[in-house]
Amino acid sequence: MKIVYHKDLANWRWYKLTFAQQMWNIGSEIYRSLQAKEKYPERFEQASDRMLELFDLTLSNPKCTSSQRKETARLREGICSYLWWENEYDLDPNFLNKYFFAFGLIANQ
Repeated sequence: MKIVYHKDLANWRWYKLTFAQQMWNIGSEIYRSLQAKEKYPERFEQASDRMLELFDLTLSNPKCTSSQRKETARLREGICSYLWWENEYDLDPNFLNKYFFAFGLIANQ
C-alpha cells in the first residue's frame, strides 16, 4: 500500500501549480530530508518519502514538457544518489539551495 503524504496535492491540485512552484516545493522537501538525515534520523524516512512523492507527482504531470520531465528525473536520480548511495553526481547542499532558490524567485513573481 502506497502512503500518500500530500493528499490535497495528489488530488490534482499539484497540477495547477506552475513548474517553478512545483520545483520550489520539491526543494523544500529536499531541504527537510537533508536536515533530517543529519540531525533527526528518525524523521528521515518520512521526509524522504514526501520528497519522492512530490517528484513523482511532477513527473506524472501531463502539462510537463519533455525537457522539464528530463530535468526532474535527473534531479530525482541525483538526490537519491546523494541521500542513499555514493553521490556519483557530486551534489552538495549549497548547490541545491542555490538551484531551488532560483525556482522560488520565479514562483513568487
